[in-house]
Amino acid sequence: PHHQGHFPTTHLLTKPSTPQPTPPEARETFHPSPGLSLLPTLTFTPTYSLMKSYPTLTLPLQHLKTALTGLSKVVSRKTTLPVLECIHIACDARKNLATVTATDLDVHLALDLPAQCGPQEGAFLVPFNELREALKNSAGNDDLVTLRQDSEKSVTLIRERGDTSISVPLHTLPCDEF
Repeated sequence: PHHQGHFPTTHLLTKPSTPQPTPPEARETFHPSPGLSLLPTLTFTPTYSLMKSYPTLTLPLQHLKTALTGLSKVVSRKTTLPVLECIHIACDARKNLATVTATDLDVHLALDLPAQCGPQEGAFLVPFNELREALKNSAGNDDLVTLRQDSEKSVTLIRERGDTSISVPLHTLPCDEF
């Protein structure tokens, strides 16, 4: 919008004390006087990431495959509750452990595996059969597997061997259903 003397209004943005966008009422407005010459102005608008951060963990493939063999005895194959077809994976960065858990409501099995956790600790659910299928043709004792939650509904499995990596998207359910 233009004001007296057809000078543009300049909005000066102040950085908020918490990482939130500056509300319009907190902005100051500067109206240059008609006699001033204005040079081109570079406007900076701070952007703050309000996206949720999700957990990531990396662990040896062989440890995960061994755990899946044990968990297969507990995971429900035919159930009316989809959450019972999932395993719960949680990472504790302080202990460098991932805990993988399965239940059929009668039996509860939790296994601790050595893992490197990303900066955001947390947990997610992964469908057991999808995870087992994604790892089915994996061999290699030195291979690493990374599980990275991308959203409330998606986890990506990344298999790494040397300079090669393969990404497989997996569906997930909310952890509070487990």
